[in-house]
Amino acid sequence: MSFPPQWDDDRDGGVRVVRNRVALLQMPVTIDKSINIRTAREYVLRGRNHGAEMCVLPEVHLFDVSVPGGIHFMESETLTMGDLGATYFDVLSSARNDEDVEVGGGEEDHVGGGLGRIGVGICYDIRFPEYALLLTQVHECRVLIYPGAFNLTTGPAHWELLQRARAVDGQCFVLTASPARMPPPPPPHEDMKYPHYSAWGHSSVVSPWGDVIATCDEGPAVVIADLDMNLVSQMRAAIPTMMQKRTPLHVACDHDVPAPLVQALLSAWPEGAERIGTSQMNPLHITCSSPNASVDVVRTLLAGCQDPSMITGTKDGDGDTPLHAACRIAAPNNVLETLVQANPTPITWKDYEGLNPLTRLWVRYFVLVGENIIANIKQPILAWEKSLLLLQVMVENKGREGQNQAASFRAVHAASSVDCPRCLTRIAMVISPQQLLMRDELNRLPIHIAAAAPVYCVHDLRGEGFIEEAYIDDDHQQRAARSRMKEPQSKYEEPSIIDILLSGEPAAARERDPNGQLPLHLVIMRGKAWEDGVKALAEAFPYALTTPDNKTNLYLFMLAASVGRSRGDCTSRARSSSYVS
Repeated sequence: MSFPPQWDDDRDGGVRVVRNRVALLQMPVTIDKSINIRTAREYVLRGRNHGAEMCVLPEVHLFDVSVPGGIHFMESETLTMGDLGATYFDVLSSARNDEDVEVGGGEEDHVGGGLGRIGVGICYDIRFPEYALLLTQVHECRVLIYPGAFNLTTGPAHWELLQRARAVDGQCFVLTASPARMPPPPPPHEDMKYPHYSAWGHSSVVSPWGDVIATCDEGPAVVIADLDMNLVSQMRAAIPTMMQKRTPLHVACDHDVPAPLVQALLSAWPEGAERIGTSQMNPLHITCSSPNASVDVVRTLLAGCQDPSMITGTKDGDGDTPLHAACRIAAPNNVLETLVQANPTPITWKDYEGLNPLTRLWVRYFVLVGENIIANIKQPILAWEKSLLLLQVMVENKGREGQNQAASFRAVHAASSVDCPRCLTRIAMVISPQQLLMRDELNRLPIHIAAAAPVYCVHDLRGEGFIEEAYIDDDHQQRAARSRMKEPQSKYEEPSIIDILLSGEPAAARERDPNGQLPLHLVIMRGKAWEDGVKALAEAFPYALTTPDNKTNLYLFMLAASVGRSRGDCTSRARSSSYVS
């Protein structure tokens, strides 16, 4: 039975603490049902008088009930405010004479209450850790209740041991209520159908740490305990075993099972698709990390889960979303396409090494093939096809953010505008060199787009380290993860995007944008450094140094000064002035 919770004035770290008081009713049990009911009512009132929010009755069924069909076991009831909250039968034990006894069971049970979700077992069920883990991990129960009646043989050997084991396994409170041990009844009851049963007693409350915080001996008693439910959260956060285990769905995805089997598991438990396991990976992470990644399994997981955006946006222990994981192993195009269609947002997210999915894809190819993948490319390759898909989604995301109008997709223009590996820009130029002097719907060349874009960090695709500049625009989660990362091993440099574009078409340096501005004026207004394209543009078109900006009518040195020290680079201004003199 349950009653309203009791508030405590104690505070834990400035947070008000609620202590839920429970009462275990170790009541005497007789062969007379009416006496048992009367005794139970008295003990419930005693528990209530002690301020208990919930009263737990013991296992009581040692009396014969003459009903059609034989004996029926109604092992326990959980009552909430006078209503029937749940009815539960012993799941794991079996009756001695199946032909005479009808036994319930076959599925786990739990009920909600003031203490959160409460799992219910009966006596013998406490011996099975799998059942307890099902209640705590799948149903997220924070309290397990086991009304039981261990005897004088199993009681002293196993009663407390099993309670503490289930509490530590489930990182939860465990409550056990036993009948009181009573002397045998006097004659003439010696010849009754059911012989006298001596229960062990010792009803107890065990904390998530495995401590027995309240108990009694074998006689009649009411055990009172205050449960601080914050201890459950603290225990599960300090020792996150629930985040480090795998469900059957995790195992199935790890073994590349067919989609129908995944569908069957999801039908039984849709929440399993969102469950985090080893390395903080959900089943979609595992599928996308497999060299045999199946688009059918990916589609099944997305269709069968409760929230596709949640499972596609979850980061694992490396900061990878499922899209990152798929790019790590260069998953098939249809897998990548399915993921970005389900949730395009993670396309720009960075993992804990500062890499977005597109860059992660090219780390793999660069490690496998090296510079030859860039130097010897003559036609589209598999890596390029995957890159085009991701690149297009990145550009579409920028459009949704209001940074671009709807426009035809052009690879060189796209690679010049988003955070992608610089080798990708070089490959796009080899495949589509005509785009270097091709204007988009906004009348811009790739050089104009690159000049106005932010300076994205350089990533060492060789996998030999990564640079601190990768974290200039990081979010707080990535900053918090820096301490887990290895130190840079070497300084890795690449030409800027502007240098790369000018190497393919130097004449682009003299082309004006829709506002009549030259690329050199654009990079100065963006405050870019000498090595970020200023030098390359000055060398490609020196005339721009002595040409006033069409928008501001300022000469280059004046334009650089107007930008200010906070945005501009002093060396850029000084070096550009030397070109004029």
